[in-house]
Amino acid sequence: MTRETLYAAIFAKFASLTFSSGGATTFASNSRRLQHFEQVEPEGFPALFMVQTTESVVQQRGLPPKWTLGMLLYVYVKTNAQQDTTVVPSQLLNPILDAIDAALAVDDFKAGTCTLGGLVSHAWISGPVETSEGNLGDLEIAVVPLEILVPS
Repeated sequence: MTRETLYAAIFAKFASLTFSSGGATTFASNSRRLQHFEQVEPEGFPALFMVQTTESVVQQRGLPPKWTLGMLLYVYVKTNAQQDTTVVPSQLLNPILDAIDAALAVDDFKAGTCTLGGLVSHAWISGPVETSEGNLGDLEIAVVPLEILVPS
């Protein structure tokens, strides 16, 4: 399988997630080209962007190379927290993060890994998930680092 086939399939998997966040159940906009949150039109929230970050390979004599692909998911939600002080920005983001977690649940129980339905050898969140925790006015952002182990 080629890199592009993998990246496109992984993006499609995350772009099609469903959730319940402030009345939204799907992403209003999504792309593999990162947009700054100020570039997203008001009707484009919640938004998801995926960017490729790293690729690494482990070579062992007599074995096929093992490639790990890194990427970041950027999630943007509009909160209206400045107008409505009862809104807790993270409450609108958390259901989306839960949907991302659910998409990465173990689906190969023998190996104990998430294969994204057999697409990859293993997929996981690979570090801290950063959020803005309401510090951007009416916007809440999360950056989710992912790593994907490519099948040999």
